[in-house]
Amino acid sequence: MGWLNYFLGSGKSASEIEEETYPAVIGSDKQHFSFVYTHKHWLANSDVSHHITGDIDIGIQYERAGTQKWSILMHNVQFDWELNCLPEIYLFFNCVKRIEIYVDQQGQLLDTLYPISQSVFLKEKQKEISKHVKDEKQAVNLKHFFRANLSNQQFLQKIIPHNPIIKTLINAMLTANLHNSKPGLDQIASPYLIPGYFGNEAILPIKACWLYKPAKDNGAALTWLRLGGLDEVQYERQNLSPWLSTLNDNFDIGSKLKVDFAEQYRFKSNIPLNVSQLVYADHYLETIIADGWYKEEQVIIQEVSQEVVNG
Repeated sequence: MGWLNYFLGSGKSASEIEEETYPAVIGSDKQHFSFVYTHKHWLANSDVSHHITGDIDIGIQYERAGTQKWSILMHNVQFDWELNCLPEIYLFFNCVKRIEIYVDQQGQLLDTLYPISQSVFLKEKQKEISKHVKDEKQAVNLKHFFRANLSNQQFLQKIIPHNPIIKTLINAMLTANLHNSKPGLDQIASPYLIPGYFGNEAILPIKACWLYKPAKDNGAALTWLRLGGLDEVQYERQNLSPWLSTLNDNFDIGSKLKVDFAEQYRFKSNIPLNVSQLVYADHYLETIIADGWYKEEQVIIQEVSQEVVNG
């Protein structure tokens, strides 16, 4: 489209227009990360898989009472459409491309969000729907839903924390806060509750423990690990068997849930820690129920460089 811009007299390249539409992140601390997200789910004798790669830039401005203003740009996002995938998973993955959000010390998004150029991004999403959703009725419904909700502040506030990349970065922030507030501790028990994991209001309760590995020498990264397994008492209290049997259309589904959970966050040695010092993050979660359920999710985030670029 560069020749058309010059023909019309704008004199701007496609990359220059992109930078103006989705401006670079701002903040006193900035970082550029790459990410890989993989997801597999087997249910009701069918399976789906998703693989997403991309880049995310983050700028951090420190506000009052521990609140942080995050400036986010998600770019170069690539979806593997060749897999047996659900188009909705890909379409919902990045519901914004450029946004300013406020995050409190507990990792909760405050109600002040500033999506940037969201109307332009919505048009891009409409094209994706037309290209990848073959069922005409489904495509029309998705277009109506996106038009009504992806410009709605309240909807964005609810859905953005569920984006696996942003959720992992928020967890990295909470890890940094833990490190800053618990100096000298190298093992901390802490429950980890995941709401909505089974597609309803139930939670996946994990008994987790934080383990700290200090940097071995100057310039090396320090590491926090979070390992855990199922909190069986809290899980069984929810009586999820009827719900899972209905989802699976199989009333012989087992009731025993197996959980494999591990997280790793590596930071540059610094006091105080924050997300901009994150070097590497790895989140892995696998759940299995015999004859009825398998779900695996992994997020890997790596520092690319100190210098933030615009995609």
